[in-house]
Amino acid sequence: LKWDDALEQPSQTALPLEPLYTAVVNFDLVTVSDEIDRLFAAAAGMRSKLKIQYFVMHILLGLEHHLRAINESLANALQEETGGSPDVMLQLETIDDIRSWLRKRLFAAAEVIQRRKQKKSSKLVDEMIRYVKEQLHENVTLKEVADHLCFSPNYLGTLFKEVMGTNFSEYVIHLRMEKAGELLRDPRVKVYEVADRVGYRYMPYFSRQFKEVFGMTPGQFRRNV
Repeated sequence: LKWDDALEQPSQTALPLEPLYTAVVNFDLVTVSDEIDRLFAAAAGMRSKLKIQYFVMHILLGLEHHLRAINESLANALQEETGGSPDVMLQLETIDDIRSWLRKRLFAAAEVIQRRKQKKSSKLVDEMIRYVKEQLHENVTLKEVADHLCFSPNYLGTLFKEVMGTNFSEYVIHLRMEKAGELLRDPRVKVYEVADRVGYRYMPYFSRQFKEVFGMTPGQFRRNV
């Protein structure tokens, strides 16, 4: 049974696959291993190797259909690893070998999917930072960024914290203060102009936040540099 052929022949067998493929997507390898053991225990009554092979193909099909719904592909992830094609599984001799093959392949697939997710997340955060830098003269908010990128503020806020290790508002303050420090080095630019260029319309608030970051007021900073 070829992998491409199997994709066109979805099994009607009802299996509790949700915990398994949720674990694969979330890179939860302990749960992946536990779920494989549970599924094979449930299939203990299958005596022939052929039935076990079809059983495993059904598991892979369930995962493939789930991953396609989130724009991923188990087939592609498996093929990135040596021995990942399901055709290899058909050549194995024992049930234990088949179970071991499935575990290794799903571990490998979970790692590939995790790397892709991290890459996508990093790219999206880069887009957020680029937009903020372009709008630094405005009081840019997470909601504004989310509207620009067509995502929910909650999702982007959580993603930003995961990737950058700090929340969005704190990072924006950091960018503003960093830019303010650069501008203050030019004596031709008035302090109120510096505040305006980094998105502050209320001078006392700008001075207070500047002092929290640099330990001195904008005027003291300028004199020191």
